[in-house]
Formats: sequence, structure tokens, C-alpha cells
Amino acid sequence: MKYPKLRELGRAIRALWKGPYTIDFPRRPSIPPPSSRGRMKWDDKVCVGCGACARVCPTGAIEIYDDLESDPPARTLVRRYGMCIYCGQCHVLCTTTTGCAHSTEYDMACVDRDRSVEKVDKEIVPCEICGRPVGTREHLRWIYERLGSLSFSNPSLFLAAGHRAAPFRKGEPAGLLRTGRLKILCPVHKREAALADEP
Repeated sequence: MKYPKLRELGRAIRALWKGPYTIDFPRRPSIPPPSSRGRMKWDDKVCVGCGACARVCPTGAIEIYDDLESDPPARTLVRRYGMCIYCGQCHVLCTTTTGCAHSTEYDMACVDRDRSVEKVDKEIVPCEICGRPVGTREHLRWIYERLGSLSFSNPSLFLAAGHRAAPFRKGEPAGLLRTGRLKILCPVHKREAALADEP
């Protein structure tokens, strides 16, 4: 019984010279290891606004709002760091693989909650017939660049990539012809155009 007490007494005496085991936080910040899961950092130049991160986020810390009435139509990604649990699903399942990643930043205490919210706007490419979103312009351009010459089998890709500034014409008359495939179309109208019979 006396040996554990002597051991504790020895540790207490050594601590008088060595100082405390803990760090002097927040006056002296700790340096976490490089593999730590800190605050997520987004690279908005790489992020294409596809929304994969919002679909896999278990806490709903990432939300997507589409405004089809604005000019041009816009998609807003809202990231709430106060709800993030640092699971890393957004990083693992990111379409571009480098759009977001963990950082070593961990001290995010703030008085104003608005400081822990980020908003990013991306331009939406709508279907030329019904106006439903086909995707963001950056996402369609990213797919176009990855497919290369194969992207010419999908007119929506090379049209959205900037080969033609396609005007948005809502309320196109019914009875879409095959020539209508040379427009930016949603999957529903693309199928309708592919199955249409020429007059």
C-alpha cells in the first residue's frame, strides 16, 4: 500500500520542477497532428456545386437552395460549421475528390453564430424546355473536361461548357422533335426528344 503512495509523492515532487503536463491554452495554442479531423475547408474554385456533400452529411450541416427565378438561376450551398461532427463523409464522397478536406483548425468558438456559416453561389444550367435544373455550369464543364471527345455524344454537356450560349426558353411547345436534342435538356425531355418521330 505504501509503494503507490510513494510513487505519487515522487511524481508530485518532479512536477514542481518540470511544470504541469497540460499546455497553457488558449495563451499558447496546441499543435494537433496532421492527421487530426479539424474544420472542413472548401476550395470553391474546385467545388462544382453538385450537392453530393449535402446528400451524405448525417447532421444536415450542408444545405442546398436552388433559386430558379433569379437571373441567372443560382444554387446556394450553405455550410453550418456549428452542426458539423467532422465525420469526413463530404470529403470521402466529394465528386471532384479535392473540393473539401479536413484541416487542423479546431478552435472555432465564437459569440455570433453567423460567423460559423458560409454561403457559396453557383450558376445553374436549366432545361430549355421546362426550366428544371440540369446541374451547375461548373459541374457540367467538369464532366465535359473529364470525358474529352466522348462528351460530344451528350449535347447538354458541350452546350453548357460554352460552345453555345443557350438561351433559356421556358414553355417550348409540346411535340419535341429529334432536332430538339441539340438543346440543354433535363433527362425527361432528353428521352422525349430521343424517342420523337420526325414529321
